Amino acid sequence: MLIRKAFRFQLDPTAEQEDLFRQTAGCVRLVYNLGLQERRLRYAHQNRRSTSYQDQANQLPGLKRDYSWLKVPPAQCLQQALMDLDQAYRNFFAGTHAYPKPRRKRRNDSFRIPQDFSVADCHITLPKFGPVRYHVVSG
Repeated sequence: MLIRKAFRFQLDPTAEQEDLFRQTAGCVRLVYNLGLQERRLRYAHQNRRSTSYQDQANQLPGLKRDYSWLKVPPAQCLQQALMDLDQAYRNFFAGTHAYPKPRRKRRNDSFRIPQDFSVADCHITLPKFGPVRYHVVSG
């Protein structure tokens, strides 16, 4: 018999790291909302054809030049926001979900770091955040 067990962890960031987390969540929200706005405009004006993830990911360097503070979070977080938007559109066109809505401030603020992290003792090392303490909440 296979037994699966899950653990929940809580991060204990420093004040500086917490500010970086908030700033990263804000940047991710901005990229998602700008991507959503672009897709709405292109869909309305270009014969009902939407933009792809790859087109929008290629525009990220230009966004970073326009908004210098987008260079602060890890680039993978911004790419993940565009991947989430692309998945939301695919789900909508498949008929399984509603039309994507803009993300709102302080409403389930989150971001993902898909790679380049390491875990040791009671620290997790995240790119651009450094080592962040954590503890087990339940298990």
